[in-house]
Amino acid sequence: MMKSRTRARQIVLTAAAGLMAAAVLAACSTTAPAIKRYDFGIPPAASADAARTVGANPEVTVGAPIWLDTPAVLYRLGYADESQLHAYAQTQWVAAPSRLLEQALLASSLKDDPRACSAGGGPPVRLDVNLQEFSQAFDSPSDSHVVLRAKVRMLSTRTHAVLAQRQFDLRAAAPASDGPGAVHGLRDLAHAFAASALAWAASCPADTSGAQSQR
Repeated sequence: MMKSRTRARQIVLTAAAGLMAAAVLAACSTTAPAIKRYDFGIPPAASADAARTVGANPEVTVGAPIWLDTPAVLYRLGYADESQLHAYAQTQWVAAPSRLLEQALLASSLKDDPRACSAGGGPPVRLDVNLQEFSQAFDSPSDSHVVLRAKVRMLSTRTHAVLAQRQFDLRAAAPASDGPGAVHGLRDLAHAFAASALAWAASCPADTSGAQSQR
């Protein structure tokens, strides 16, 4: 009788050990979905008109609030609570949007022009960009758009005076209401902003303060 009980106990323990081992192996073999990381892609080639308008390279700095200084791809649910930010779990930028936008602005200017940047042929200037919003906004669970909001100031690199400033508010329909849709929509919006900001800077009056001080 004792032998049969011992034998039964051994069978139960062996079976339990086998189940535990199988559970451990299953847990080890199950991997979390890979995170997909994106940049802004290859920038559009500068057109001949842009070459004549922009001139040479501006200095560019892009800043952002701390909540936007992250690689997360952000979205808002406008139909629920648009003041609450959400982030896609499996979709990220390779760097904070401010860094990617800075690269896009520099890539959109004429990097092969050895002259210092000038607005209207004047002394060098710097573009100071404050990125305020860069997200996907859902109007409904299946309908969304992307938003880029930024304030751009053009400063004299000699006197640091503000020569001009402008608020940009760009919106466009998202190609899809998901993470990749947010990425591709925001990427296109970033390139459109870069072209618009550089064209605006080139149309501003030249900074003549440096030239006047040398007379």
